[in-house]
Amino acid sequence: MSANHKAAAAWDDYVSQQQQEKIEELERELNAANESFRKLNIHTLNLVDRIRRLEEAGDKMFWTLDAEETGSVGKEMWRKAKEAKP
Repeated sequence: MSANHKAAAAWDDYVSQQQQEKIEELERELNAANESFRKLNIHTLNLVDRIRRLEEAGDKMFWTLDAEETGSVGKEMWRKAKEAKP
């Protein structure tokens, strides 16, 4: 093998090594991003469940409010809060 062929082969090996290192780096970044997404998804599901439970509790409390002034104000506040829900 000539010196030029050896140099070309060494260069190809170097480039191949660099590409492999970049691929491994990208795989690590992708795995980390996937893990972060998984954690955020679980957190979101927990928040949605908590909101649902709070809303159910608010709905139950809505009917316990009396017709007096404070009760009607509370009911109006609850209606507005539910309407503002996206």
